[in-house]
Amino acid sequence: MSKGMIRRALFVFVFCAASQAHAAWATNWAVPTSYDVVTAVVPGIMVHGAFGNAAGCSSGDIFFIPKAGNEQQYSLMVATVMMAIATGKEIAAYVTNCSPQNWYAVPTHTFGNVVGTTLNIR
Repeated sequence: MSKGMIRRALFVFVFCAASQAHAAWATNWAVPTSYDVVTAVVPGIMVHGAFGNAAGCSSGDIFFIPKAGNEQQYSLMVATVMMAIATGKEIAAYVTNCSPQNWYAVPTHTFGNVVGTTLNIR
């Protein structure tokens, strides 16, 4: 292997490793079955459905959209979830991390969070 090929391979490896460190995980496409409006410590909505467990959190088939951050984006996401339930359309979300929602479970139990990413409907 030439020195140039080794450098290229190392660059590709580092680039891919760095990209994965900040990646979000896509849920399965599913029709939401229900959602809960949470007004506890971290307000937002918890969405239930057959979404799988893309991020490997303690709980699957559920994700949390916190109200914190961009109010307009949050309102659009809530409207999308409500429309999907009303029309039977599927949604998929990009889960950015796993974190506890103390209103639901003990602090060691985590749920997927959708923060600053996308929620898609089809």
